Amino acid sequence: MWRRRGLRWWCIAGSVVLIGALGASGVQAQVRIDSTGPTVTGVSPAMIPFGVATEITIVGTNLLELWEVAFDGDDTVILPYFTSRTDTSISLQKPAVVSSDDSQVELTLNWSWAGSSGTITIPDVLTLYGTAQSAGYLSSDTTDLDSGTARSFTMQLLDANGTPVPTSGQAIEITNSGVGTVQLPDDTTLVTDATGQATVSVTGVLAGNTTLTASLPSTSASTHTSFLVAPGAAHAASMLQQPSPAAITGTPLDQQPVVQVVDAAGNLVDDSTAVTCALASGSGSLTGTTTRSTSTGVVTFDDLTITGTGAATVEFQVGGVTLVTSSTINVTDPPAPAPPPAPAPPAAPEPEPEPEVLAAPIIHRVEVGNSAVRLTWQPPPNADVFDIAGYLVEQSDSTGGVWTLTTDVLIVSDTQDVVVDLVNGAEYLFRVAAVSNGEPGEFAVLDDPVVPHEEAPALAAPGDIPKLGVPRPGVSVLIDHDTTTPLQMVANSRHDAIVVSGSQMRWVMSTTTGNGLRQATNKHGIVLRAGGSLLLQGDGFLPSSMINVFVRSHGSTDTVLLGEIESTAAGTADAKLKLPYSLEPGRYALRLSGLSPQGDARFVSTGVQLKAHSDVTFSIAVQAAKGRVAVTGLVTGSERIVPLRPWLRAFGGKGFKRGFQRIGISDQGAFTWQRKIQRPMVVQLRTRDGVISPNIPLRPR
Repeated sequence: MWRRRGLRWWCIAGSVVLIGALGASGVQAQVRIDSTGPTVTGVSPAMIPFGVATEITIVGTNLLELWEVAFDGDDTVILPYFTSRTDTSISLQKPAVVSSDDSQVELTLNWSWAGSSGTITIPDVLTLYGTAQSAGYLSSDTTDLDSGTARSFTMQLLDANGTPVPTSGQAIEITNSGVGTVQLPDDTTLVTDATGQATVSVTGVLAGNTTLTASLPSTSASTHTSFLVAPGAAHAASMLQQPSPAAITGTPLDQQPVVQVVDAAGNLVDDSTAVTCALASGSGSLTGTTTRSTSTGVVTFDDLTITGTGAATVEFQVGGVTLVTSSTINVTDPPAPAPPPAPAPPAAPEPEPEPEVLAAPIIHRVEVGNSAVRLTWQPPPNADVFDIAGYLVEQSDSTGGVWTLTTDVLIVSDTQDVVVDLVNGAEYLFRVAAVSNGEPGEFAVLDDPVVPHEEAPALAAPGDIPKLGVPRPGVSVLIDHDTTTPLQMVANSRHDAIVVSGSQMRWVMSTTTGNGLRQATNKHGIVLRAGGSLLLQGDGFLPSSMINVFVRSHGSTDTVLLGEIESTAAGTADAKLKLPYSLEPGRYALRLSGLSPQGDARFVSTGVQLKAHSDVTFSIAVQAAKGRVAVTGLVTGSERIVPLRPWLRAFGGKGFKRGFQRIGISDQGAFTWQRKIQRPMVVQLRTRDGVISPNIPLRPR
């Protein structure tokens, strides 16, 4: 190439450039000869905003030949001949673009030099972006998310054309809705980085379908992604049905165990979870199908057999980790086979039949007290043949020489008697006989003498229970001797209990289901649940004495003893008694039997309703936002399809009040209830049959 400085020319290999006089701008004019035309290797920045004149840089070779740059044919920049630039780089102002339907910009470069010219077209070399209008999910994994497992979601700011917007510091708000729930970060407002992106990590909690929403507070635009929160790995288990408390070695258990398995969030595990059982204690081995898979979180065993004898327990494992252990099983050898019958002697002539004699009662319990003894017996085996008018009870010293009546009248209303005013330390024998048509039958005699002593508890004398039927529900009476006094019954809605009270007597009564959930009171007082518990707390009986608690069904004389309570030295009593599963639903009398503070027989009889066993359970989650709360959950059990009713109580309030809204439940047991709240409160969810969920605190946000 030749160069001239002033009037001199000089050569540079490859081309000839003429350096002439200064132009008007003071920039030397340069001329290139035999050019092959420019090339473009890059343009920066690659993204530019709407509405802003932006400086861009074109990078390449032979760029001195460019004289015009056009953007999509709309905006054209004519390059001045003496512009400041190099042969490999040109900086210029891109005019502002207010709006465009197409975010991709085509670049056209026109060049001319030394008699040659041409056009370079580069499509989509620039991207135009506007103001952020929404946040789209850049990563949106919609596969099932196991409870307890974390997953990240990345959001990208987008303009109205869906073009990514590289704006930092933009707020994106994340919310979660649906039956399933996830654990969000403490601060649910994310801030974008320089690329316009923000990432959030969530952890699955409550199983069910859930929706994650990303919103721009400035535009109210939102984007959703939905997925299923699946139950996580097995974490804990509970015994829905204990195995038989007694078993014969080598024989399948009469009552097989049933186990419920949940994850760390309380969700019932998937049906594919394998539960293995093995002996936790005891000799021998456990046979049968020892590994089974759950069905809706529950696994039922049906052929478990224990070999060996003695006390044993069974543990239930998932993945080699013990989750729960059964109660003790007493394993024994089978009973010895009966010897073969002896050959029958030759038949003798049948004698004349003798008149049947009233057999002796069966004494099955003897309780020793302070200066007293309680005898409890069963009717004679042939009682159905005779019209029994009552029973005689007699006592003697240890020799059995002289027998005297313990009472001047027949015991006609019960099969027990308390003999009082005995001498502590002395030995006594007792016998009992049934009486029919004025004549006693055979006597049942104690084999060994009994000795009352001062350290023994006081015994309540039942006396003759007045012939009072089962009170209707909501009625309670006090019986002292032949006097029957009505007692006041008041419902305590705060504690789901009733208070039975009268002169110098007060008892608080409440019940639970077999699952430990509270049972609501109603206009008929308390409601008992077969398999549940009865909670009693009160006074009005003799201090340091025994109080018997039993129930009697309407239309029946049979009674079921629930348990015995020993009153304290102050005369108070507190107990939790189990209600047998065998109790049939219906109307019952709940009776407390004992001694009054004066030492006389005393009874409290309360009419109650008894209902069948309830297996209802609740899984509940609460979300609060902008003055509203949402309670979602799952109801399992036989009553899960029954609509729920909310009962509400303000913090510090005296009782719950029934809400007007009914809460529908899906076929799968799922439900959702929403409400506006202005102050903290507590809500209970109740089934139509009165089963109460745990208290749910609600706080406005």
